[in-house]
Amino acid sequence: MSCKFKQLSQQQRYQIQALIAANKTGKEIAKAVGVHPSTISRELKRNSLQKEPQSKVYEAEQAQEKTWQRHRIKPKAIRFTEALKQEAKQLMLSKLWSPELIAMYWKQAGVRGVSHETLYQWIWTAKKSKKAI
Repeated sequence: MSCKFKQLSQQQRYQIQALIAANKTGKEIAKAVGVHPSTISRELKRNSLQKEPQSKVYEAEQAQEKTWQRHRIKPKAIRFTEALKQEAKQLMLSKLWSPELIAMYWKQAGVRGVSHETLYQWIWTAKKSKKAI
C-alpha cells in the first residue's frame, strides 16, 4: 500500500469487480488491488449500481464512466486569466520582455501567474490560429 494518493485504474476496477463476484471482503480486495481499504469503500459508495455498497453490484466499465463524468464536470481553476494575458501582452510589446522575464517578474511580485512554458504555448496557439494575442 502506498501513502500517496492515486486514481484507480480501469484494470484495478476490473479486479474489484472480480473480487466482489468472488465474495471477498473490502480488506481482502484492498490488499489484492494494492490500495487502502478506505479507497475500496469510497469506490463502492461512489460507483456501485445501487446506493447500498453492500449490494455487491459493481461493474468496472460503468464505474470508470461515472468517474470520467465526475471529472468532466468538475470546475477547473483558471490561473492564466484575461487580465494576466493582457499584462503579458503589454510587457512583451512595451518592454520587449521574454516569457521567461514575465514569469520571473510575476513570481518575484508575488503574483500567481503562469510559467514561461504556458506563455510560449499561448503565443504559439495564437500564432497557429492567426489570432492576435
